[in-house]
Amino acid sequence: DENYESPEVPFDTRSPPSVVSFHPSAGTENGNTWVSVQVLDFWQGAPSPTCRFGHQEVFATPQSSSIVMCISPAQHPGPVNLEISEDGHQFSLGRLEFLFTSDRRVRSIVPSHGPHSGGTMVTLRVDGGEWNTGIAWCVFGLQRVPAVLNGQAYVCQTPALNRSMQVSLTLEVEDGTAEARYAFWFAEIHRVVSVEPNVVSSMGSLVHVIGENFYASNDAICRFGHQLQMATVVTSSLIECVCPPQPEGQVPVAVALNGEDFSQSFLFVQRIDCPEIVSISPAISVESNSGLTLTVYGRGFDDGIPYLSAVGGQSPLPCIRMESDTLACPTRPLGLGNYSVYLSVGSHLQCAMSLELRVFQKVELLEVSPRAGR
Repeated sequence: DENYESPEVPFDTRSPPSVVSFHPSAGTENGNTWVSVQVLDFWQGAPSPTCRFGHQEVFATPQSSSIVMCISPAQHPGPVNLEISEDGHQFSLGRLEFLFTSDRRVRSIVPSHGPHSGGTMVTLRVDGGEWNTGIAWCVFGLQRVPAVLNGQAYVCQTPALNRSMQVSLTLEVEDGTAEARYAFWFAEIHRVVSVEPNVVSSMGSLVHVIGENFYASNDAICRFGHQLQMATVVTSSLIECVCPPQPEGQVPVAVALNGEDFSQSFLFVQRIDCPEIVSISPAISVESNSGLTLTVYGRGFDDGIPYLSAVGGQSPLPCIRMESDTLACPTRPLGLGNYSVYLSVGSHLQCAMSLELRVFQKVELLEVSPRAGR
């Protein structure tokens, strides 16, 4: 029928909305980040308002003709396009990106310093997110080395550098995203030269480790045999630590400034027991211009051990071992007075003796009166 008129069917010719900006521009890979999207002339009566993050679509809530709210979905770390649609079909044009950040974090690195010769095992403790056993790397400056996941930590070994320097340390996982960035100090190689004293009490003694290229560190330790002791870096050439109680005998000494990389020098300290001192003879004497020879009685005078004695403030003199229970110890000239007698093993280990030597004035007998006898 030429008089037939078809009913009018509305035809929507609206263009897709335009995104101006959004805030925040990033959120974690776990999603659930509220994102406020600013748009131009959004249709508040839109039948199916939608936000699209990459290829994932989520429901959007219009707040006004210029603001739309949406919640980010879970997504692997990295940037994706954020787009808006009024009907779920036609999406905004443009390339504004929303960044999904990793929820995986490196909490600490231990140690954070080591010798520039390399070989330090560095542990990067991690938490958050899922850590797979895929390929990972530690990047020290420009040098990349493999990292191995061990529980909640990655472990990698430092490369060798030709000098000391500080470099950035980045942990990278298989998808190429950087999980954390720290700094690592490649230090000069330290060296131990000597230990003083080299004879110490088996009950424990303070020792001084002499060396080169020591640097300030809260991680410094001394190793006596298999025992570890916290150490104090005093100067670039001096470290103090306590040799712990141990049975008699020689023990090797080494130092690590980062708690891991020990010095290669092979030095020893000799642990010995202080002998038991019983008495001295004479305990009372007269003043002498040539000194005395004291006999020291006790137990545990070992053969081959250097024993020295000192009277009062005099410098020590070597003793002669007579038997396992007897020493002959000379003195320097003594004036009147009371003297404490000390015995030391070597030049440093002092074994105090709570014994005293009393020196009187020499009395010359001129005459005895009355005369006795007939």
